Amino acid sequence: MCRARESFKGGMEKAKRDSWRDFVKFDLGPNRWGVVYKFAAEKIHKTGVLGAVAQENGQTFTKEEAMKNLVGALLPDDSERDEDEVQSVWRRDFDTDRFCYENDITEVTEGELHRLIQSIKPKKAPGLDEIRGRLLKVIFPAIKDFLIHLYNSCLRTGYFPKVWKIGNLKVLVKDPAGDSSNPKNYRPITLLPELGKILEKIIRRRLFEAGEQFHSPKQFGFIQGKSTMDALTLYTDLVRDQRYKFCATIFVDISGAFDVWWPALLRALRERRLPDHLTAIIKRRFLVCRKN
Repeated sequence: MCRARESFKGGMEKAKRDSWRDFVKFDLGPNRWGVVYKFAAEKIHKTGVLGAVAQENGQTFTKEEAMKNLVGALLPDDSERDEDEVQSVWRRDFDTDRFCYENDITEVTEGELHRLIQSIKPKKAPGLDEIRGRLLKVIFPAIKDFLIHLYNSCLRTGYFPKVWKIGNLKVLVKDPAGDSSNPKNYRPITLLPELGKILEKIIRRRLFEAGEQFHSPKQFGFIQGKSTMDALTLYTDLVRDQRYKFCATIFVDISGAFDVWWPALLRALRERRLPDHLTAIIKRRFLVCRKN
């Protein structure tokens, strides 16, 4: 009995050490904004419980009603009723598919794909296909040629596989102490297949390269190598260098910044003369036929 107890204690200690090594290797070391930062910034909360959700005619009384109203508030449908003539023209242009096949693309290489596969976090929740990043890392040598051909074919034809756009919708509570009946206190996330997210990263890199000349030097969001700290540094320098006694600042918080009108977004990409195969695949990936 004593020997079994000692063996169990030894196994527990080893498991703790191995767990700590994995934590340091996969999260603490390569990601300074990982778990430690989230704990310090109080960004890790307990799972909330979905209750009644407020709507125009009162409160919801069943979980089905609550979820339906919540999804409707967080993911509103696009309506054509209030559009003016210009917006109607933009919508017709958006609805018109422009078939393209582009041979002259920046091809996906084995090295690029290998780096993307290795960057997948091992504990990331999978999509509906249940294929985890850990499995992709193991089987990559056997399927790399097929994936390279597949991704390059998607880029050339401007096509994004529909099955990679079907995700598992999860709703997270922003503030557990906040108003649980307010839809704005919830944040939706969609768990998507890893293979589709890899294609998204491939698209993002090529979109960034093609449109880099349009970026303002004072843009800090969504720019590699820049952060809010850079924006704050620039701001404090500007205030410090002012010759006047007083300095006024206006802060703007845009509500629903990601609820962008799709036809206007696609038109902006076309006006900037981005390659047709990129605008086509962006439209087919992000702007049409997405299911949760």
